[in-house]
Amino acid sequence: DGFNYTPGTQLSSDTPWGGGGANITIGSGNLTSPGLQDLGGNEVTLQSGIASGTAVVPFNASNITSGTIFFSFLLNPTTMPTGNNELMDLLPSGATGLQGSTAALAIYVGSQNATQYKLGIRHGLSGATYTPTTTALTVGSVNFFVVAYTFNPGVGDDTVSLWLNP
Repeated sequence: DGFNYTPGTQLSSDTPWGGGGANITIGSGNLTSPGLQDLGGNEVTLQSGIASGTAVVPFNASNITSGTIFFSFLLNPTTMPTGNNELMDLLPSGATGLQGSTAALAIYVGSQNATQYKLGIRHGLSGATYTPTTTALTVGSVNFFVVAYTFNPGVGDDTVSLWLNP
């Protein structure tokens, strides 16, 4: 999605996005990273002060039950996060809101030390724990993340992966 939406509007007002999202707005300009095609469009801005469940923006799509799905994003925090904050989820069918440990996949952002942050991944449905990046990331720098969720045939054996600047 190139996020070719109107700057200053709420992401939740644009199709195919919907749901809550009072703290998720479309900003002007976009992030770029070497080696990636610039799709133009605009950025998504998460405003400060987000509490659990206040930044819900479910993507409306058909249920996926096999294979591997990938998604990627560029991230450039402008202020240091406090604690481990849920950034996004992939939710089971019918779920709404931020689900944390019950989400199929949850991405968290948190502080690594006084000047650097970390990103982590949790595969909640399997009971797996939060696994942070081993590299501390600098606030104000753009990083490229790729996430994969693989549906395996057994119960509770799906896997998740997170790559930093692949």
